[in-house]
Amino acid sequence: MARILPAAAAAALLAVSCSGGPMSALSDFEGSWEGTHRLAGDETVYAAAYEIHEDKGALIWDFRSDWGGGFTGRGVQLWNQSRGEYDETWTDAIQAEPTVMRGAWDAASSTLRMHSEGADWETGVIIPYEHRTVRQSADHWSYVMIADRADGPVEVMWIEMKRK
Repeated sequence: MARILPAAAAAALLAVSCSGGPMSALSDFEGSWEGTHRLAGDETVYAAAYEIHEDKGALIWDFRSDWGGGFTGRGVQLWNQSRGEYDETWTDAIQAEPTVMRGAWDAASSTLRMHSEGADWETGVIIPYEHRTVRQSADHWSYVMIADRADGPVEVMWIEMKRK
């Protein structure tokens, strides 16, 4: 059963922005970015871009890559007050269902660590993944996806971005 919010509560949620509270830690990611995208098992380095903007307190991460003749994906990231962590839902054309990630920002290392579960690209078995985004500077960040396979963690995707 869907939960309906009172009008005042809904208005308060819509008034949230990335300029204050826990989402402000991620506000430096807003902007236009270009860089590269690589996948394990594929030596090609693909051109890629992100457009990241704030919308009613959520960060919207729109991704494009030349991989596969043109790949797109979208993440919607919010602060979950009840759990005290960030939530993100990621969708793209090759997944059967959205990926739900949860995690935290570590200010000391400028790293956003998110965790999810999904099908192992090699076996199809559902396994844990870590998504690690490191802010190298105000104009540069990197991302790595780590599959936690039975034989140990393996990096399976890398993204490097610089501000346009």
